[in-house]
Amino acid sequence: MLDALRKAFTSLADAVAREREIGERDLEEKLEGLEIELIRAGTALEAVEIIRERVKAALLGKRVRGKKDVERALREALESILRVGPPLLPPEGRPE
Repeated sequence: MLDALRKAFTSLADAVAREREIGERDLEEKLEGLEIELIRAGTALEAVEIIRERVKAALLGKRVRGKKDVERALREALESILRVGPPLLPPEGRPE
């Protein structure tokens, strides 16, 4: 599953990195491809929608100088998703 996710994000980064400035129509097409790959990889629909929103917000209208800029924006979008919400595990020594 992780390989499929990595492939989906790498494909998006490769496609978007070819653009100098990311327009909404081009980005929408590329995000649809990402959505399909995430769903095929078993990602929950709710998570796919959140990832799409965050990635779109991170990239839309931005000027990119190459794949590294796109990868940085993707990483920040995904990290922001992981930082939101309660911890996945209870603190050590304290039962839930």
